[in-house]
Amino acid sequence: MIKELIIAQQYCWTCVPPPSLPPPPPPPACRTASQVSNPSACRQNGAAYIVDGCSIPQQIANAVADGNRNNPVRGTVNFGSTAFGIDQGTIPAYLVARISLLPCNQHDRCYKTCGMTQSICDQGLRAGLDGVCARAYPNVMDCPNFMPPLNDPVRCATYALEAAKCAGTAILMEGSVALAGAPAFWSNQDRHCDCCNVQ
Repeated sequence: MIKELIIAQQYCWTCVPPPSLPPPPPPPACRTASQVSNPSACRQNGAAYIVDGCSIPQQIANAVADGNRNNPVRGTVNFGSTAFGIDQGTIPAYLVARISLLPCNQHDRCYKTCGMTQSICDQGLRAGLDGVCARAYPNVMDCPNFMPPLNDPVRCATYALEAAKCAGTAILMEGSVALAGAPAFWSNQDRHCDCCNVQ
């Protein structure tokens, strides 16, 4: 037997090792939420949340908010905060409860929540912005009783202007996300949702 093996090795000029098997194909990629018929069945995948507050274009912020997109009114004679959002940066998924309750931040969170629709998120933003203005300027018909001084004409005029600016900016932001928010909504859904098991 050994002799036959030696002879075979001496005269096998074309012997080559057997070809290796090809690597197995990679598993199919998860379909994105925007590609499935029932995105509400997708599951959160644990991606970190990027929360930057109010994501209005800088040109709009410069035009109506003096460049401050998160607090465009910056009220001076208001009865509460006029902030619509705050930049929180990157928040790990397990700390999602730390996302600010300000309307723009909750809107960011909603866009990243699997199963939500853009209209539900945008309605929540609308209610949140209107709520900020209502708490900051609860009485826009009559000059509030500022303490002190009572019913100062200059402060009353400032109050009315700030209230109008708050309401107008809220309407502008609500309309902007309703008209142009779809790409951001689906991009966030795709990043934060695992849709592999959706049929």
